[in-house]
Amino acid sequence: MFIHDWDTGAVVDVNRSACDVCGYTHDELRRIDLAITDQAMPGRTGVELTRDLLAPKPGLPVILYTGFSEGIPRAELDAAALRGVLVKPVDPHELYGLLHTWLPVAGSE
Repeated sequence: MFIHDWDTGAVVDVNRSACDVCGYTHDELRRIDLAITDQAMPGRTGVELTRDLLAPKPGLPVILYTGFSEGIPRAELDAAALRGVLVKPVDPHELYGLLHTWLPVAGSE
């Protein structure tokens, strides 16, 4: 997980363990504009992480990427309020389209 400052272009934080996301305060999580997570992680799934990220910021766009999308029930994906699911290997054009759709335009807020 990384946090990118849209205004400066800087990577503000890199969090190599998705479990550490729980260490962020609610105010810090509210500053995230978009999250991309893998489904298969140690200790939790991307769908579970999505629920944690949406608790302080219900409208946060979350994109899931996975190598096994057919193994995740459609109802579970829908209930998680994901804004997109990418299958590995990720198609760069599909990723760009999702980022273009869900990231706010700099200076528009």
